[in-house]
Amino acid sequence: MFRDKIVAWILLLTTTIALVLWMSSHANKNAPVVVRGYLDLRAWNFDDNDIVLLNGEW
Repeated sequence: MFRDKIVAWILLLTTTIALVLWMSSHANKNAPVVVRGYLDLRAWNFDDNDIVLLNGEW
């Protein structure tokens, strides 16, 4: 029983790390960033690009 819990935690930790690494590798490096509360999306093409992340200084 104790061994099953350890295996479950290791699996959860491994899955979490893999998910974080996958998300960071697929992040759009050219995405606009919020600066002083403004997010300029005039040049952003929603048809060709992924979701806009709301990163930056709000």
